[in-house]
Amino acid sequence: NLEGLGAPKNDAEALRWCRKAAEQGHAWGQNHLAWMYEAGRAVDSDVAEARKWYGKAATQGNEHGQAALKRLEGK
Repeated sequence: NLEGLGAPKNDAEALRWCRKAAEQGHAWGQNHLAWMYEAGRAVDSDVAEARKWYGKAATQGNEHGQAALKRLEGK
């Protein structure tokens, strides 16, 4: 989060960069893109899409993605 450090909050721009990173296979980008889908930030909330991206991050050993998948079980 760069807000307060000279960068204004811009969910649409964050989504664009997270998607770009996620599609290139970066676990951090995949996890953050998943969170944006789960939270409905700059996109409609979509748990299935969030689960997909968390799964990609988790497969790479991303602990946040792994924890999110467990949290979303049953949703």
